[in-house]
Amino acid sequence: MRMPIPDIMAQEFIKHFLQAYAGGNSLYLATKMARQQLQAEEKQYPCGSWLPTIYQNPAVIPPNWTDLCKKNPFSRYLPKLNSEQQPFVTKLLASAIALVLVCLIQSWGWLEVGELATYDRLMAYRITPPKDRRVLVITIDDKDIQYQQKQGMASNMRGSLSDVALNQLLLKLQSGGAKAIASDVIHDFPFAPALAKNIAQADNFFAICRIKIDQQKLVSIPAPSSLPVEQVGFSNWAIDDDGAIRRQILGMSPDNVCQSSVSLSLRLAVKYLDDIPIKYEQQGILQIGTATFPRLKASSGGYHLPEAQGYQTLLNYRRALPQTISLRDALSIEDRSLEQLVKDKIVLIGVVGYNQDLHYTPYSRGKQAKRLSGVIIHAQMTSNIIGTVLGEQKLLRWFCDRFEFLWIACCCAIGSLIATSSKNSFFKIFCRITAALAIIFGFSWFLFLNSYWMIAIAPCFGLLLSAAIAAIYLK
Repeated sequence: MRMPIPDIMAQEFIKHFLQAYAGGNSLYLATKMARQQLQAEEKQYPCGSWLPTIYQNPAVIPPNWTDLCKKNPFSRYLPKLNSEQQPFVTKLLASAIALVLVCLIQSWGWLEVGELATYDRLMAYRITPPKDRRVLVITIDDKDIQYQQKQGMASNMRGSLSDVALNQLLLKLQSGGAKAIASDVIHDFPFAPALAKNIAQADNFFAICRIKIDQQKLVSIPAPSSLPVEQVGFSNWAIDDDGAIRRQILGMSPDNVCQSSVSLSLRLAVKYLDDIPIKYEQQGILQIGTATFPRLKASSGGYHLPEAQGYQTLLNYRRALPQTISLRDALSIEDRSLEQLVKDKIVLIGVVGYNQDLHYTPYSRGKQAKRLSGVIIHAQMTSNIIGTVLGEQKLLRWFCDRFEFLWIACCCAIGSLIATSSKNSFFKIFCRITAALAIIFGFSWFLFLNSYWMIAIAPCFGLLLSAAIAAIYLK
């Protein structure tokens, strides 16, 4: 300003100039816009809008408002980006930071609860095969225990099922043509002589034992001493931290007490399938007939397990529970009627209604959710194996870690893209993020309908985190 100018004109000029300059206009355009605002004062201050005038070295590019506001001491070491490069770098930086954070949080196991809850929801909203007519469960409750006592069957009875009652039931089931018979009742003492004689002549009777697991503080429980190991299956569970059973153990290393390396469900399934061959492929994958059962690892799907005990796979539940009949009805029913129930079927005998053998499943909801008895879950596991081998239902599978990493990275990139392309419109960002989350859950549900478990919480969290980082960076 080479000429005197009234203070009021200088104040008005700087006010209008800063508004235009901070709004993203160039130095010359902001000056022009401020001078135009001063034309209203020309009557009182003639020629006031002519000033100021810019005197500049033509070889120097005038700075913009963003350049003047930079206070980063390392800015001189960073490459200068033009308007086309800036959004790309923002997307790349936000996606990379979000991806690293999500992978770290996922590796710490903090997302497992959400992933398993989503897994349960996906399990609930799908169509399952009908009730398995090949399996029959004979249940034992308090009334059945009283029935054994009234009928004089409770002599030397140590548990819920006496040897006398089991012997009578075994004879009726054998005469009825049962394909396989299994007792899910702990019997860690020798059979009574009459029962032991009948079991020795029956190659389709199976009992249980339990393998010791130090991590779960489980002690070993032996099988009846007179029963060969080929007719014994372990009854160990794979229980998640929330108490639900979503996995089944097909095989594990035995100990000195429980010497069976095969689960009860696998024993029954192989017997029903006429001793179908079992083998392991070169990669250690279990193959039963022509069906392969992939092994669940510690980080498979949404899991973050400290150790995957034994050979585990996901349990594909049927919504319809197997047919049941009480012990007292099975013992009192006519042989002809019983034959219609058990002919060519797998019959499991077990206790129901006792808290120590009740377990949550993916279909359980809330604190008062209905829990299933262990014998019912054994029946579900047996149906899962048989249905998979016969091609009636698909085995639940999951994706490898590399594919899940790419899935999370893709969602992180989408989140940063939404934040940088919405032009600071909160409504647009909200609508696009909501649509993206719906697509992620819809895609996971579609894959689950085709028996593939795709994680959903980690990619959704990555999308939200990358969008937030990009928005903060641009702000």
